[in-house]
Amino acid sequence: MNKVQRSLLDILCLTQDEINLELSASEWQAIYQLAKGQHIAPFLYSRLKSGSYQVPDKALAALKTSFLQNTGRNLGMMMAFQQLSERVEMQKIPMIPLKGIFLANAVYQNVGERVIGDLDLLVPKTQIVQAFEVAEQIGYEATRQPVVEEWLASKHQLCPQVHHQNGVTLEWHWHVFPPSQNHRLSIHELWERAESIVVSNQPVLALSPEDTVLHLTNHISYHHHFLFGLRNLIDLMLFCQKFEAALDWDCIGSRAKRWQIDKGGFVALRIAKRFFEAPIPEAFFAKFEPEGFDNIHVERGIEQLFVLPAHARAIPMTLQKVQSETGPINQGRELYRALFPTPTWMAARYGIEPDSMPRWQMFLHRWRSLARQALMKMSEGREGKTAVSTILARRKKLKQWLQG
Repeated sequence: MNKVQRSLLDILCLTQDEINLELSASEWQAIYQLAKGQHIAPFLYSRLKSGSYQVPDKALAALKTSFLQNTGRNLGMMMAFQQLSERVEMQKIPMIPLKGIFLANAVYQNVGERVIGDLDLLVPKTQIVQAFEVAEQIGYEATRQPVVEEWLASKHQLCPQVHHQNGVTLEWHWHVFPPSQNHRLSIHELWERAESIVVSNQPVLALSPEDTVLHLTNHISYHHHFLFGLRNLIDLMLFCQKFEAALDWDCIGSRAKRWQIDKGGFVALRIAKRFFEAPIPEAFFAKFEPEGFDNIHVERGIEQLFVLPAHARAIPMTLQKVQSETGPINQGRELYRALFPTPTWMAARYGIEPDSMPRWQMFLHRWRSLARQALMKMSEGREGKTAVSTILARRKKLKQWLQG
């Protein structure tokens, strides 16, 4: 971890008691660029304003601009969420907002502090198509031809919808874990424990505090293998702070084991405790430490989290999956799945009806898509500062332990 990264963590840490940071103007600019790339510049601005840091005018002005722009964008997101929620409620569809839109209201002091990518919304699987159609009626358009039956069979969410005027993106989920992940979570128990809250003046449901912690840690670890930046770690830190008195850590630990997500959750919480001083009791770590845990997993996790999300996205997912496997047989099997996916997968990914064309034409479509993606990602990846081989090696080691 270099000086700029360490200084950023010191500022973001909950116990930032008048830290004396001796940083040059160029180092402050580097901190701004890192925070911007991590999508946490608005939150960093609030942290700096609440302290007594001597920040150069140029860097502070850039951070303030990020904060103001994000505040305006989030207010638009809130209005879009309110409009959608009213329509969904009229159709008697229960809905749970996930991550960004919920956390920006629940744990951040100012609505402009949290960068919200899109609206992730959980609804019952039996009503997901109805919710999708409600969104269509108020101007949201699918980003690809939705072959609904195939999505329901192979995914945990429908294809995104984008509003043709305000640009807001929706993702309708019926589960919080993808089917490719090995887990033992029945989605019905999340609904049974859901609690009533108000988001953007709209009464909705939220995951219980313990389920929210587990959802966040799973998203960081098993879902993205720590390649999703620091934003979700800040979410986790602030959520643990806000609900410190209410969280049942024995429940979190035992539930994580039952769902088979305890290894990833433990590492994510360890990082939140060690680097952000999140109020997680040491007794939890002593009681629920997974077999085979080593602090090297924490070190690898924080190194992955410092990879800029744009750089991580520039690494082809097929390459990530193949390189994460052990041995030539497993790697060959993963490569074969990437090159010759099932018709169901193709239908969900590209909006192609399974019986609309011969299999060989579907494969040609897939290969052309992979070639285009590779060229685009190679171009994007040139901006990255971390060697792809290093990122993939850490991902492989983390994934092997998480799934071992």
